[in-house]
Amino acid sequence: MTAIFKSATQAIWMAYLLEGLPVKRASGLQMAIDEALKALGQAEPRQASTVNFGGLSDLEVRGQAAMIRYAVEAMISKPQSWAIRARYGMTVIRYEAGQRTMSFGGDRQICIRELAKHLAPGYDTMPTDAVKLLIARLCASEDCMQPSFRQIEQATKTSKSALERAEKRLKKQVFSLIRIGIDELSPFFERDGVIPAREEAVSA
Repeated sequence: MTAIFKSATQAIWMAYLLEGLPVKRASGLQMAIDEALKALGQAEPRQASTVNFGGLSDLEVRGQAAMIRYAVEAMISKPQSWAIRARYGMTVIRYEAGQRTMSFGGDRQICIRELAKHLAPGYDTMPTDAVKLLIARLCASEDCMQPSFRQIEQATKTSKSALERAEKRLKKQVFSLIRIGIDELSPFFERDGVIPAREEAVSA
């Protein structure tokens, strides 16, 4: 059986994109995905072009996506899960007065908050809210979702230089959690045929 996704990262990215799409559409799942990517400003993303939905119904694809999300939420440590969901979770898109706005979905907000509480003890001179906003900067899908250093400085009374130093440390911590979590999930995804076995991927 040909794997649906090329990598665990791609599988997780698509699983959370699918979470925000309507279930019943006459135009089909692929068109809904294309429209969602266009709304996100990703009209021709390389990530989506290599997904293989061949032979699967829309409901079967959604079932695979639900399984992937369950694995992220239940099969790795909480900090790893929070980091992955903060980075790849659902983005809320709204149109107001002809303007597009994007924000973190509810689960992403929860994960950013929990991850900040988990990591904040290592930043004892900085308020937890500053750590939270820095994590939001690191995990934002689009530039327009990133709080600026100036905004964080004003909201938390933390100097820009302290924020810049903390962000460098946080980036290593957050992306290390993401990388380790994905590495731990990969064997489960390989076993279920969601991604190719590593030997296949190397020889392909």
